[in-house]
Amino acid sequence: MTWPIKKLGKIILGIVVAIFVFIIILSFKNNQIFITIIWPLLCSVLAGFFVYLILEIKDRKHWSDSKLKIVENLDSTLTAVLTTIRLAAGMNPPRDLSIPQEIISFLKDSFGYNSKYQILKDQLKSMDEKKRKIFLSNIQNMQEVVRFLLPIFVSFRKADSWYVKKIFELNEKLYQASVLYVTFPEICDSAFDNDRKLKGIKEQAVTDIVQLANFTFNFKEELSKRL
Repeated sequence: MTWPIKKLGKIILGIVVAIFVFIIILSFKNNQIFITIIWPLLCSVLAGFFVYLILEIKDRKHWSDSKLKIVENLDSTLTAVLTTIRLAAGMNPPRDLSIPQEIISFLKDSFGYNSKYQILKDQLKSMDEKKRKIFLSNIQNMQEVVRFLLPIFVSFRKADSWYVKKIFELNEKLYQASVLYVTFPEICDSAFDNDRKLKGIKEQAVTDIVQLANFTFNFKEELSKRL
């Protein structure tokens, strides 16, 4: 567990103050002890404290610069996941992909409201074999990207546990959204539309994708507040 610099700084500062108070009291009783023992000790503690602060600030700046690039990569990955779901559902793309606000508005209209999820489920139920293969291929690519990002976040000493937890959850959601389409490819074959068992499996598979869409959109919204 890595302690925040402010918390650790306060603890060290408290120790220094306590030593300083002790020194003042002791100096009144024995000035020689203060000069020969306590004063060099105090100087060493203060010097160590300032060296720690300098290294800590430098390290945090290095992490901050790297973190921004990694988080931007993560944000792009979340957009790609939502795009994969959009393609699987046969939803029309934004009018102008070159305008970021247009993309954000489109994603919010498509995935940002609970009332839209029934529409999304109905569209996903019409996924055919061709779209299933594209969907699984894209999901596999997203899983590889997530597995690439996860150890990077974990390896950083200053990594926020929130990111690690969310990326773990995203990887789990990606798996859940694809496993039934891998295990039961027949659910995308119209020849099995009247099969009750497969119909129930398709319902669950579609629900898993909708849950992925919901989680990914909320993750992207929370992430944008941290950028």
